[in-house]
Formats: sequence, structure tokens, C-alpha cells
Amino acid sequence: MRLLIAPGAACLMTVAMSAGLYAQDPPPESGSDLTFEALQAALGNSVSGADFIVGHAALGDPLQSLVATSAEHGFPTEGESYVVLSNGVATVFPAEDSFFDYGAPDGCDPFYKTGLYDIGGVAIDVALPPQAASLSVDYKYWSWDCCGDQDPFRIYLVTPGGTSLVEQDDAVQEFGIISDQLHDLNFGSLHTLTLNVAAWKGQTVTLRFEIADSVGPTLDSGVLLDNLFVGLKTNEPPVANAGADQTVDCTSSAGAAVTLDGTASSDPNENDVLTYLWSGPDTVVFDDPTSPTPTATFPIGVTSVTLTVSDSAETASDTVDVVVIDDVPPFVRIAASLGNLWPPNQRLEVIGVSVLASDDCSEPDSLQLQSVLVSSNEPDDSTGDGSFAGDVAGADGFSAPVDVTSDFAWNPLTASFEGSVDLRAERKGNGAGRTYTITATVTDGFDNATSVTTTVVVPHSRGKK
Repeated sequence: MRLLIAPGAACLMTVAMSAGLYAQDPPPESGSDLTFEALQAALGNSVSGADFIVGHAALGDPLQSLVATSAEHGFPTEGESYVVLSNGVATVFPAEDSFFDYGAPDGCDPFYKTGLYDIGGVAIDVALPPQAASLSVDYKYWSWDCCGDQDPFRIYLVTPGGTSLVEQDDAVQEFGIISDQLHDLNFGSLHTLTLNVAAWKGQTVTLRFEIADSVGPTLDSGVLLDNLFVGLKTNEPPVANAGADQTVDCTSSAGAAVTLDGTASSDPNENDVLTYLWSGPDTVVFDDPTSPTPTATFPIGVTSVTLTVSDSAETASDTVDVVVIDDVPPFVRIAASLGNLWPPNQRLEVIGVSVLASDDCSEPDSLQLQSVLVSSNEPDDSTGDGSFAGDVAGADGFSAPVDVTSDFAWNPLTASFEGSVDLRAERKGNGAGRTYTITATVTDGFDNATSVTTTVVVPHSRGKK
């Protein structure tokens, strides 16, 4: 008979009365070949995740775990090699080679404190990569059962924060109760345990596998382990966001300095770090093209630039338009060399006219003198002014403004359009005086126009304007 402490209670003692070895006896000599390299080879390769195995330890007697192949032992497996765990000696014929009632240290499960004999197993340390999403392993239960005892197989996930039981199986669940004394080995279905380990990515966890002989005097159950697999989270591409299109006023003929904003770019993979690269026409030079918020001088007009963001595996791009406008007309002043003509002796006087022009966003050579028009408030031939015609540059400025634009040219030294116009010094004898009005219109390089005027007066009498 055997006295077992109830599950969940602390194990105080275990008494074994059957023949064979007892808990206080030393275990048999080790015959296991469960080396680190053999374990890696048995459970897979770099694709399946065995390269993430960083440590292991045999649980129980060394003879209760080994690495085997189908050719050596005839177990049905899903690969060339696999790990055999047994609550006796881990061979294909446990009844022939095993011993009876060898108790685990203190006679109880070290995690659940349950009185179990012959606990055999393996603990495998797995260093999860930063992109780890799942951890899985295949297992197949086998039994040499004569009494229908429940020999539990347990898997523990040991995390940096604690231990939890994640799987449990036993012979009765897998095969049903067998009453005959000895049978050939029975094999259960292939199971796959898959655990979500995303919470511990980048950390080391331990899978602890235990098979135990709970009651019966024979060592009659085991498990085959194969295909350890670390599932990696599929990389999702980043999202590039170059910000909203911008429209700004120019500040010089070079355009305007504009700061872009790519900080709304994102990556669904929380551990990925984004890198930034801005590109555009050669005319746009960024202060730091790898910054999420670079500054560059953009020319007047529409310029498209592209933001490319990259994570550890993929890239994404977005385009933003920068519109620099010039909607401010040029600065223009006009001046005449004479403000009044006296005496009114009907002579044609040459009047110099200067049209000063400048613009913050246009080069001087892009300024255009659109027109210089001269008009008179009196007809050429009227009462008391003499019988002369062509008072404005040879034409009548009263009937229509006279266009004298062709008589003007740009002088870069004075930054002005300079020219002259012939005006007759006469006025009506019974009038208030004659006024010649000179109007100049200048446009910048973006068709913004400014018109200015000046006057030349022929007074009615001396001392009057």
C-alpha cells in the first residue's frame, strides 16, 4: 500500500510498502543522453525556434528522460528525433527495464505539492525574441497501463512573474481504463499546445514538462515531445503621415522657410523604431532630412516633397504639397522733375519722370512697367490758350490718356523706370489752370499690380498751382 497526501496539501511524508526501491534510496545510474545539443536537435531548428532554447534541466531521475529517434525506439513521431519522458525508465519497454516505486525527492510534486512517485521530465528555458507572439510544442501520450491509473502529464509555464499550469492530460483521458495486466504500448493522438507569450517577449520563460506515476506499482506512462516552435508576430508596415498641405506667404525672392511635420507617422508594431527621410526637388534643401520636423526654404509656387518612414523591415511614404504664394503688390513711387509749368507760353517742356519699384518676393528684373499714361483736364485747343495741338507728347491728353510707356527704361542703379514726356505750358484763359496727370502701373513677377500718379500743373496765374 501507499499513503498519499491529498492534492493541494503540503507533502509531509510518503510511505511505500511494495518491493523495489524507495524514496530514500539513491536513483539508478544515469543513462540519459539529454544534452543541450541533443535537445535542440530533437525539438527543431532555427525555423521552428529551437535556437531560442538557452538552457535545460532534467527533472527526476536521469533515466526518466532521453533523446531518441524513430529508428532507435520505434515510437511514432513527427520528426527524426524527439524527447522521451517517462515515469519509469524512458525506453520502449518500460516494464522490462524499469524499477518500481522510486519516489521523487520528498515524495511530492514540487509545484502542486501533490504526493506523486517517479516524477520525470525536463525544464526548457526559452529566450523569447522581441517579436515573439506564441510558443508551441507537440506532444504524444503513450501508456503501458495495466490498472487504469491516472498518471498525469503536466506542463507549467514559468514566467518572470510566476508559474502556472497550462496543460494536463492522463492515461484514462487518452485511452480509457484498461483492466488487463500488461498490454503493448498504446499511443495517443498528437497534441499541440500553443501559448500566447506576447506579454513576455524579449524575456526568458521556462516550459516545465512532468510525467508522474501517481498510484500504480508499475511504471506505465510517458510522453513524447517534438517541434518546439516560437511564433513571431508578423511585421506590419508603418504608416507615413507627412502632415497637411501648407500654403504660406513668401518672405523673399527665394520663397519662404517652412517647417514640415511628420510626427503623426506611426507603426503598429510597438517595439519598432521609425526612421524618417524627406526628399524633394534639388531646389529644396532640408536642414535635417532625417528629422520628423525638418525646415527648408521652398520656392514660390507648388512644391511636392515625400516623407519615407521605415521600421525594422518595411517602409511607407506620404507626399505633402507646400504652396508659397506672393499676393502682395510691389512697392512703387513716382516723381516728376517739375511740378508746375510757368509761364504759360505754349512751349513744350521735357518733363523727366522716375518710377521707383521694388518687391520683397521678386527679383528686380522680373518687375514690369505695364504702362505710363498721361492725361489732361483741358482740351488742347480751347478758349484763350492759343491754337496749338499735341499738348501731351504730340497728342491730345484730354480726349484719351496718352501712352508714353515706350519712352521709359529700367535703370538698375536707381532701381527705377526712367523716361520723359513732352507737356505744353498752356491753359485756358478763363479756367482755373491745367493739370496733367501721369499714371504708372508696375507688376511683379506674379502679376500683382500697383498704380501710382503724379501731376504737373500749369497755373492760371503766377503764384497759383
